[in-house]
Amino acid sequence: MFTMNPGGIFSDVTCQIYGGVDMALSLSQVVLATIIAFDRYIVTISPKWGKWRCHSNYIKLIAGLITLATFWSAVPIIGYGKYSTFHSNTFCSLDWRQGDFDATSSESTDAAHHYIAFLTATCLVFFLIPVCIASSFYYSIIDHVDRLSSTEAREENGNAATACCTWAPKDNVAKVGLGCLLASTLPFLAYSIVCLNPMKSDFNNVSYVVVPVIISRFCPLLNPLFYIWCNPDIVPMNEFIAKRMVKRRPPPKTYHTINLIADVPGMSFPILTPTGKSCLLD
Repeated sequence: MFTMNPGGIFSDVTCQIYGGVDMALSLSQVVLATIIAFDRYIVTISPKWGKWRCHSNYIKLIAGLITLATFWSAVPIIGYGKYSTFHSNTFCSLDWRQGDFDATSSESTDAAHHYIAFLTATCLVFFLIPVCIASSFYYSIIDHVDRLSSTEAREENGNAATACCTWAPKDNVAKVGLGCLLASTLPFLAYSIVCLNPMKSDFNNVSYVVVPVIISRFCPLLNPLFYIWCNPDIVPMNEFIAKRMVKRRPPPKTYHTINLIADVPGMSFPILTPTGKSCLLD
């Protein structure tokens, strides 16, 4: 996997390779989430330009995304930021320490400016813009589903439920959409705390390096949960939820009318008995 050496796991070459691949995959994750939101928008709302949705166009779009992310991940190698090792070559990532520069050193200042420019452009192009676009798609989807589920729409359709959203369980479109966005964007939250505030980050503390890595690796594990297990076309979630929501029938009510009347004070209902003497048969 990686070159082992007495000083740690990563050498200079393996750190550059690992850092570039990790950066490319991380950048692709949020943009792919936006592409999925775009596809769900077409499937759910069915706009007039929905004919654009085909395999060839998506292959071209994903290929362009991978190419852009690959070239972008090579930017730190040419001087705008750099990939460095931490804690005796045990960890490798983008060197966040460049943000904490020495103002008296022109070399340190230039490196910090390049690093900040790269970080700002990365946040804008691969995080802020894709998240805003994906959020707008999911908002339009949720609004469309709510309007179709309204009372007026159901009356127009003869009280028939319209299955317009096939990629999420019934009445859980907003939860699945929000979960898809969080699973793709949450890894960047931990990194942003460290990268955007390097002066208050204690890089001698291993937690500042390990915790963001653990979060960034754990969150992609949530993607199968929201994209596969919550998809009724793949897993019959609607049937499972319907079975769980079915309540047991309540036991039949018992009416103790006679007892309640008898307990009312001031009211008595004597039992009617025959007044004549009964004739005994011999």
